[in-house]
Amino acid sequence: MVTLAPAAPHEQNALRRLYLDAFPRAERKPFRLLCRQARRGRMELLTLRGVRASGEPLGLAVTMLHESLVLLDYFAVDPAARGGGIGGEALGLLRERYAGRRFFLEIEALGEPDTPPEQETLRARRKAFYLRNGMRAPGVRACIFGQRMELLTADGLPVTAAEYRAVYRRGAGRLAALLTRPRIIE
Repeated sequence: MVTLAPAAPHEQNALRRLYLDAFPRAERKPFRLLCRQARRGRMELLTLRGVRASGEPLGLAVTMLHESLVLLDYFAVDPAARGGGIGGEALGLLRERYAGRRFFLEIEALGEPDTPPEQETLRARRKAFYLRNGMRAPGVRACIFGQRMELLTADGLPVTAAEYRAVYRRGAGRLAALLTRPRIIE
């Protein structure tokens, strides 16, 4: 049984370690920004919990919130807990949590020049995971941190450029949104 809930203060160090290990430096926002925006209600820092001898979280999800929009900004399952369906179960819990809101996420775009074959394979597996677990690809691409991304949505409807920027301004703060310069490119 897996549950998803707002991170408790005693879990933040474990979540920070997972966050730093799971995401490349160029794609990470400062962890303290995530915590601060969560306290302000602009983001949610969520813990994926389950039965584990160590008591450590199984994973984390960070969402940005703006009006009826929810962007799954970061999602990671601890490597030791992967392969047992926990990620799919957690994604289902996220979709339930945000039912009635427009839930979407970004994945690295496939077919980008200069992408090493092993990275392309990993990206294809990641996209297949999300599609298998109910997300849809409306054909919208974006650019964030200089990286081309594809947006996947729970409802299959595209996210507009204005909505995308608004989520970042609200969730990441004006300065972070300015630095990341999120934009729709297709």
